Parts: sequence; C-alpha cells; structure tokens
Amino acid sequence: MAAEKRMFGFFERMRIRRELKALEAAGDPLVGPWHRRLYYAQHVRHGRGLKSAMPLFEAMAAERPEDHSMAYILAASQLELGDPAGIPVMERLAETYPRMAVTGYRALFEFHHRNGDFQEAERIEQLGYHAAEYDKLAEAESELLEPDAQLDPPLYTPDAREDLRAALAKVNGLARVLAASRYRTLYREPHQIILFDVDRREASGMDVGEEVFHIFVVHGDLLIQQSGVRNEWLRDKMLAVEGSQIFP
Repeated sequence: MAAEKRMFGFFERMRIRRELKALEAAGDPLVGPWHRRLYYAQHVRHGRGLKSAMPLFEAMAAERPEDHSMAYILAASQLELGDPAGIPVMERLAETYPRMAVTGYRALFEFHHRNGDFQEAERIEQLGYHAAEYDKLAEAESELLEPDAQLDPPLYTPDAREDLRAALAKVNGLARVLAASRYRTLYREPHQIILFDVDRREASGMDVGEEVFHIFVVHGDLLIQQSGVRNEWLRDKMLAVEGSQIFP
C-alpha cells in the first residue's frame, strides 16, 4: 500500500509539472485574473515545492490584504516552513472564520509540537477539538439542501466564468453546469452550489463529477451534486436564479 501511494504521488507530481509547463508556454502566468494566478501558484507549490511558491503567495497576499483565504494560504505555508510569522495570522483566522478553524489549529499544533513547545501545542490541540465539534454541525448545515433554501446568484466574476466555461468544454460527457450561492449561518459565509448534468452515452457521472470538482475547487468552497430524479427540485430552483447557467 505504501508503495502504491508513493507511485500515485510520483505520477501526480509529473501531471502537475506537465500542467505547469503548459501554463508557462501559454504566456506569462502571473498576468491575468486573480484566480488564474492563484491556480498557477498552487501548481508551483505542488510541482516544484513550497519554497518556490512562497514569493508568489507573499505577493498575492500583499496585493489583497483583506482576502482571508489568501491570508490563510500564506500563514499555513509559513508555519509549514517553520516561520513564526504565520502564528498570529493563523490564530486570528481560526478564531474568526469557523471554516478555517480545524485545519488552522492543526497547523498551529504541528508548528509548536515540532519546535518543542508542548504546553502551547496542548492548548492549541484543545481548541482544535472544540473546533472539530463545531465543524461537524457546520458541515451538516452545508450539505443539507431543502426546497425552502435561499439561493443567490453565483459569485464568479466575468473572467472566472469565461475560464470555467473554457475548462468545462473539455470535459467529455458533460451536458450542463448550474451554479448558485448560499449563505451558511454556522460558517458565517457563503459557498457555491454546483449542479451538473451528464450525457451517459459518453461518460460516467463519477468521472465527470471528479473533473468538474477540480475545475471549480480553485475558485473557493463548494458543494457539488449530479442532477437526478431526487434533486429535480434543486435543478428547477437553480434555473430560476439569475446567471446560474455556467455551461454551456
């Protein structure tokens, strides 16, 4: 099993490096929409290592100091590299944004534990336990969709929609994609709901769903579902939301 995991990791790194070369061959990957630049920076991180990606993360965090998702990426990276500059930022994010609490406290715990500060690591571990219990409730709220749910237009910018449409056009067997946003009370922020239809003559729903997920996940937190008989009500509800059809 360990050998299989190592082999999978090797092939995944090769795939990411090929994508990196393609991105760089297509033009300057640091020029263009924000989400495209972040996509490139994440590929650098996984294809060439965290140290190579740090200048990109630092520049993007400085460009958008109000973006808590970008602040999280930078702080988590700093902690992973042993830089204590990430401590106050990650503590603030974990306390303020419940969605980031579990992984944020885990990053802080690992940092303090690696550095021998076991008392602080234990304190952080307790905070992580409480955050995990809250997260279970928040995740249940995120996954619960009922006919009376309030749905709003998707949060994607025009540039992001164009990129999404171009990427989705390459997915074999994808018939349609709808998107909407919904505010989550416990997480205290919205997320995107993605509903996709599959042409079963060309592909399986599982394969298409995995590809669609990877296309959308770089744009933020989401709940993805395949359209079917049991959620026809959701399809109809999303079709009524302005700007919901992302593809075709």
